[in-house]
Amino acid sequence: MKISESYRDGILVVGFDGDSDAWSVPGVRERLVELLTNASGVVVFDLSHAEGIDDGGVSLLCDCKRRLVARGQDLIIGGEQEALKAPLRKAHLIGSISAASIDEAITMASPTMDIDPSSLLNDLDDEEL
Repeated sequence: MKISESYRDGILVVGFDGDSDAWSVPGVRERLVELLTNASGVVVFDLSHAEGIDDGGVSLLCDCKRRLVARGQDLIIGGEQEALKAPLRKAHLIGSISAASIDEAITMASPTMDIDPSSLLNDLDDEEL
């Protein structure tokens, strides 16, 4: 796994490329912690080029989420591949903090976000309740 950093609209976007597994996590953990330590506000993880994830990768993402929340920040995961959704959902990493695309994730992370938070919840009609 390789990670990259970029900034969009002043928001740190960390890209993941390749498999995020127990073998690759130790090689990127230190750099990832460094990026998160220097980040401010919401951080976006771009999983659009991630190929797979196992318990080691999920553990890394959970650790990142905990570190950010402890500092009053948050994590938005965007661009996740279909194959990644089940393990991320099981770890409660997708749902209210996930976005279908990186553009949507950047919009959600923007300090001037002009989205009604209730629109991020499931669109349920009154009839469905």
